[in-house]
Amino acid sequence: MAKQSEAVQTRLDSHEERRVKTVQDVITRSKKELGEIPAPFAFFFMGSAGREEQLYDTDQDHGIVYDGNQEDQSYFLQLGENIVEALEQAGYERCPGGVMASNQRWCQSITDWEAQLLFWIKENKFEHVRYLLTFFDARCVWGQETL
Repeated sequence: MAKQSEAVQTRLDSHEERRVKTVQDVITRSKKELGEIPAPFAFFFMGSAGREEQLYDTDQDHGIVYDGNQEDQSYFLQLGENIVEALEQAGYERCPGGVMASNQRWCQSITDWEAQLLFWIKENKFEHVRYLLTFFDARCVWGQETL
């Protein structure tokens, strides 16, 4: 049983290393392509990746939060799209529900995120509960965790 546990942990670690390295490489490359990052930010995984439970190749669930203004969003949406494309090339399918940092819903300023979360909490709809459950698995993998 211990050998099986080691194999599972090795697989989990392999996915984590591949995902995080891909994100780090994209951020480094994007600084050269898009220019300097306009505001402090954090990139986070959600869902099974957020819980570090991606045993098999699954789809992408991630987001960006930044401490900036509305004008900064286009930069972060493009960064999000660059990350989506790189993760897809690394073997992780795009999320069919659009839970990715390239989607405006999942790439927002800290102020907008606070309003979004409050809205989801107040509105009693299945879709909002699903979004909250996905979000609550969030784990920062790059940037400022305090955001």
